[in-house]
Amino acid sequence: MQKVIDSFSGKYECFSNFSAHPVGQYATAEHRFQAKKATNQRDHDYVAEANSPRSAKWRGRQIKLRADWEQAKDPEMLRTVIDKVHQHRDVADILVSTDNVLLIEGNYHKDDYWGMVKDKDGNWTGLNMLGKALMVARGMLKREREDGK
Repeated sequence: MQKVIDSFSGKYECFSNFSAHPVGQYATAEHRFQAKKATNQRDHDYVAEANSPRSAKWRGRQIKLRADWEQAKDPEMLRTVIDKVHQHRDVADILVSTDNVLLIEGNYHKDDYWGMVKDKDGNWTGLNMLGKALMVARGMLKREREDGK
């Protein structure tokens, strides 16, 4: 049976987009991801300048989405995660230390796109796109380290 990390808390809190790890000019990964939805600079700044990741998420739901958002959201999440781990060695080290463990963004707020939720039988269900982005980034980091980058 494959090992699983299904909670981005404690040692693994750094995997959450809400963790206190700035990504470029953005206060958190959540700020960056939500701001990338914007169709104009005013909306971008409105989201990017939110005082918390929760507020950035809320603001990201208030703005008009760019027309290609459905196609762009997964690559934007992957780019956000990759930028985060490249900018924070501590996060990269923890991510690589998970080896080949399945990473699940387990949650109880019913987000079964970016994460997974438990069904009535207690089994995880959902797309887990944030978990998948983290595992892609982990593979990339492992290859970079093997290549001496």
